[in-house]
Amino acid sequence: LLIWHMIAGERRRRGDFELHVDSGIQSTWLPKTMSPKITGELLQLLRQAMKNCKYFSEPIQAYIVPSGDAHQSEYIAPCDCRREYISGFNGSAGTAIITEQHAAMWTDGRYFLQASQQMDNNWTLMKMGLKKTPSQEDWLISVLPENSKVGVDPWIIAADQWKNMSKALSSAGHSLVAVQDNLIDVVWTDRPERPSKQLRTLGLEYTGISWQEKISSLRAKMTERKIVWFVATALDEIAWLFNLRGADINYNPVFFAYAIVGMTSIRLFVDLKRLSDPTVRDHLQLDSPSRPELHIQTFPYESVYTELQAICAALGPKDKVWICDKASCALTQVIPKVHRSPIPYTPLCLSKAVKNTTEIQGMKMAHIKDAVALCELTHGSVHEQISYLTLN
Repeated sequence: LLIWHMIAGERRRRGDFELHVDSGIQSTWLPKTMSPKITGELLQLLRQAMKNCKYFSEPIQAYIVPSGDAHQSEYIAPCDCRREYISGFNGSAGTAIITEQHAAMWTDGRYFLQASQQMDNNWTLMKMGLKKTPSQEDWLISVLPENSKVGVDPWIIAADQWKNMSKALSSAGHSLVAVQDNLIDVVWTDRPERPSKQLRTLGLEYTGISWQEKISSLRAKMTERKIVWFVATALDEIAWLFNLRGADINYNPVFFAYAIVGMTSIRLFVDLKRLSDPTVRDHLQLDSPSRPELHIQTFPYESVYTELQAICAALGPKDKVWICDKASCALTQVIPKVHRSPIPYTPLCLSKAVKNTTEIQGMKMAHIKDAVALCELTHGSVHEQISYLTLN
């Protein structure tokens, strides 16, 4: 915090930043260049799409734009910044809802000032956590006509969120409907391509445990709970499981993928071009698995839906499938309720939270590197301050 104030102080003196105060609650220094995005035309195009029966059987009266991606990531790739595209607000948390007459944005206290600066007067800022701010469901119920349909892309809303919102809306006579064609993508003519950057392998000197051991541990937990398949959708969990790292999302060492693990089968869904690297192929033993049950079958990233359908079609009467309740609604609903075993935290999430000796040592080394960088920054900032005071 001290360093931030030192740097911000210098920028204030140069005139790069200006002070913004929000009703006496909090204040911050924001870049002078921050200006709202003009969204009137985009909202008009979106509202036209909401009436277009090309995308659904009946028009919808509201459309929800969450901030995540198909993996419910907090930090996302440029191609998934749909909420930012339609509103101009690029904070890491927020949900936009557009109706025929309204456009509203829910975000938390970290972003009240930023959102107010980045959104134009087409938008209403809903300040989460304040008593006067209605929930998304209550607001929809208050502004929608009777028997309205509220649309959302089922790939970017978590299953537990879908369940809660659907229940609240249906109690007021409305319905939550899945819109398979994302309507933001429909109006986003220059949407970036999904990144597919090179994968990096991590050796035992960094992980302490091989991916084969992690698979065996996962299967042991599945056996304890009589689970026959586990569906992994969180990008950090998949990277951890296979001891791989990517660069598809800035400042997050993850890559776009899904994984489905059975007792004798491992299926990895990823851009297959990534697997042409001999180092990656050797790491995953794609050409020469050590044991048949450790053979990884690879599939295109987009085929996870159809493959999961095929798996579920072959399930026995008592077979159960593990999936996190925060996985996408689209993928969760592929699994019939009788076979679905939703869990709040996956075995991968819990296992990777417990660091082994090698990982603990790695964390210590990372802290030392961070400390050196922090000392260098502090040293440079102090000397800049002294130089400024000397000259003035």
